Amino acid sequence: MNAASIIREAHADGVRLVLSLVGTIKATGDGAAVSRWLSTLRDHKAEIIDALKAGRGDVDSLTAREEAAIRAWLALIEETDPATIDEVICRCRWSADVRDYFNWRAESSSPPA
Repeated sequence: MNAASIIREAHADGVRLVLSLVGTIKATGDGAAVSRWLSTLRDHKAEIIDALKAGRGDVDSLTAREEAAIRAWLALIEETDPATIDEVICRCRWSADVRDYFNWRAESSSPPA
C-alpha cells in the first residue's frame, strides 16, 4: 500500500492525517479508528510525511492561494491556536463543502472595525 492509499483509506475510516507544525504526522478522529491505523502509520511514516508535504492523497485539493486566504482570515478573526488552524486546513483539504465555506468566509470578510 502506498502513502496516498493509506491517507485515503484512513480518511474513509474516519482518521484525518495532517502534518503538525514540527513536521510529524497528526492523526485525529475516532479513537478506535486512530488506534487501528497506528501500526500502519508508523510503518509508513516517512512516505506519509512526504505525501502530505506534496499534497498527494488529498481527497479534494486546496490551492496554495486558498490556503493563504483561509490562514489570513483566521488571523483576521484572531484565531491563533495552531491545533485549530491545522484542523481547519485539514478539513478544507478533505471536504469540498468545508473548503467552499472557508473560502467564502475569507473572500467576504473585511477587517473588524
